[in-house]
Amino acid sequence: MKKRILISDIAKALGISVTTVSFILNDKAKEKRISEALTKRVLDYVKKVGYKPNELAKSLRTGKPRF
Repeated sequence: MKKRILISDIAKALGISVTTVSFILNDKAKEKRISEALTKRVLDYVKKVGYKPNELAKSLRTGKPRF
C-alpha cells in the first residue's frame, strides 16, 4: 500500500513551511501575500505527486460532513 502524502511531506520537499503550503491549498495565498511563483511551484508539485486531502480529517476539524 502506498504511503499517503501529507502537507508536511510537500513542505519538506519544497523547503517551505507547512503553514505556507496550507495557505496555498486553502486559496489564501493572495490574502497572506504569498508570491504567485511560490504558489505555482506548490500547486505544480501537488499535482505531480497526486496529493489528496484527507476528507475525514477535514470533516472532523470543521464539523461539517463532506461525504
